[in-house]
Amino acid sequence: MAPPLVWINGFPGSGKLTIAKALEELMGPDRVVVDNIQLLSPLEAVRSRANPEYERYRSMYRSRALDRLTVDPSMSDKLVVYTDFQLYDHNGAAAAAEYQSAALRSYRTFLSVVISLAPPENLKRLRSQETGEGSPRKIAEQATMLGSLRDEGSLFRFGGNEELELDVTDLLPEEAAHYILGHVAAHT
Repeated sequence: MAPPLVWINGFPGSGKLTIAKALEELMGPDRVVVDNIQLLSPLEAVRSRANPEYERYRSMYRSRALDRLTVDPSMSDKLVVYTDFQLYDHNGAAAAAEYQSAALRSYRTFLSVVISLAPPENLKRLRSQETGEGSPRKIAEQATMLGSLRDEGSLFRFGGNEELELDVTDLLPEEAAHYILGHVAAHT
């Protein structure tokens, strides 16, 4: 069986990518880390989120990436880690199911990791923007958006023993990565 597909789901600013990069350092060369922002940047350059067709195009982009980076036989020896943000709603369930389906099609165990943290810490991390993605105006817009997203609902969860719920409020990225690595080891 191929190494697992690890899907890390968390709110914007929760540190998913920073944790995934720390995990990447621990895992060595036989891994691929794919950030949802990198995955969808080409789409957002040509389609607005307000476009009624946005979710359909987003699914197409995601599907192509999953086929290329997960299902393709040349990737069968790589552990694949995706970061994402999906709410517990119709769109979130559909997107999460795409990752799970790719794992099944590539004979991988699907491991879900749900990252949570206290809202004040989430806002603090969003404002610090370790990813370097923004002007003060963009960060303020993202902070407003984060409040709205948290009000809209909870993060998508699969449930079950192949899912790890990890509160990272008081954890360093490296500590969170060790927990995830332990979860991977327990299921392979």
